Amino acid sequence: MTDPYITCPAFESGNYLLRLVEPADTPDLLTVYSDEKAVPLFNSDNCHGDDFHYTTLERMQSAMDFWTEAYREKWFVRWAVVDKKTQKAIGTIELFNRQAEDYFNDCGWICKATTKKRQISMKYYP
Repeated sequence: MTDPYITCPAFESGNYLLRLVEPADTPDLLTVYSDEKAVPLFNSDNCHGDDFHYTTLERMQSAMDFWTEAYREKWFVRWAVVDKKTQKAIGTIELFNRQAEDYFNDCGWICKATTKKRQISMKYYP
């Protein structure tokens, strides 16, 4: 795989497309991030107190702006999970390179996301 900060790859299956988040995803992602039942499932470690519960379009836009800055600064890549049938963003996945003195050094994750109708699988790449 090439450096995702030079050319961000997109990944596609029969039902889903993973691609870099775009400003047009904001309304769709607000639906996801405003769902109180989903908040406990979000990974918010190392996020400086952000619980990822966004209830306004302005707050969701602020998060999107930060994710764009993070990509530009090479902190992490945030992909939108797009349902190909509806063409709507139904979630996000973050990938970053973590340097540490433990088992998780240099690991990448593609996370599992569940919707009411289908499930996206999870893979771990050590």
